[in-house]
Amino acid sequence: MVCLDSSFLADFFRNSTNEVERYKKFVSSGERIFLPSVVVMELFLGVKKRGNLAVEKKINYFFEHIDVLDFNKRSALLSGEILATLEKKGEVVDFRDVMIASVCIANDIELLTNNIKHFERLKKFGLKLVK
Repeated sequence: MVCLDSSFLADFFRNSTNEVERYKKFVSSGERIFLPSVVVMELFLGVKKRGNLAVEKKINYFFEHIDVLDFNKRSALLSGEILATLEKKGEVVDFRDVMIASVCIANDIELLTNNIKHFERLKKFGLKLVK
């Protein structure tokens, strides 16, 4: 099982050869692919800001054919704990990244991201990144 991050999907929807091939590899291997609900919001926000109807239709079609993992009470509590710990240490992490990581940690699913720098420091809380 793998969760896709918005940084991966942004490149995927731009038809980046690497991301398209990686996605096909997961699908052909029978890997279950999920999106954290926070990623759905991030992608839809980006599409709406740009006003590109063709991309919006493509993304909506994609959303219809993939499972979404909700940001629920368990992941919310985990996010609060992680953010409090990081803030006490003076570390700044975008709260949306913490929310995405918390959904993955709560569901014990690896995250596929192109933004390793942002998510690497969340590994100490149990986040697993796809290599």
